[in-house]
Amino acid sequence: MNGKGDKWRGGWSKEYESNHNDIFKKEKQMIKVIVEDYNGDYLCSFDSKEVKNLKNCDIADVDTDENGIKYIRVQLTEDRSE
Repeated sequence: MNGKGDKWRGGWSKEYESNHNDIFKKEKQMIKVIVEDYNGDYLCSFDSKEVKNLKNCDIADVDTDENGIKYIRVQLTEDRSE
C-alpha cells in the first residue's frame, strides 16, 4: 500500500490508550461480588474485575443495586454446614 494511513507514525500515548479502551472496552470494570451459602444466606462481599474458575458455586444472579452499581451473587452448590 502506498496510501496516507499505511504506516503507524505515532507512539502509544496514555490519551490514545484511554480512547482505545473506551472504544474497544478492553479495560474491565469493577463489579461487586456477593457470596452466599447453600441456603442463600450472606457470607461476604468484595470488588473484583473478573469472576472466573468458580468451584463449588454458581452465579445465582447478576443485577444492579439502587445506586447503579452492578453486582453478581455467587452461591455455594453444596451444604457445608455439617
